[in-house]
Amino acid sequence: SGNLYGLKERCVATESIHAIADELKRARPILEANLGGGSQRELEHFFSRTVEAVEDLREHMYKTVARLLLNIAWLPEEVGDSEKLGASKKYDLKEIGMQQNAWVD
Repeated sequence: SGNLYGLKERCVATESIHAIADELKRARPILEANLGGGSQRELEHFFSRTVEAVEDLREHMYKTVARLLLNIAWLPEEVGDSEKLGASKKYDLKEIGMQQNAWVD
């Protein structure tokens, strides 16, 4: 079995935080109505800095796990102009072709 870098735990934690953030967003009008006028600023600060950051956290977590799990360190060498490619596999085009490919028809 390979190392999944705590994928299950990361997913459960991230999705749990996301669910809590969704509930807080739904409860915001109730919180604003029940809190006094002096707490509005703190509530706005909490939502803008904490609750809204959950989506960024979620995206970062999934990108990080994908980067860790996908072994693509070899890809830049294979795609780029490395010595292994030889002269026939250069990707810099001198002229753009005007003929349509057969698979398009």
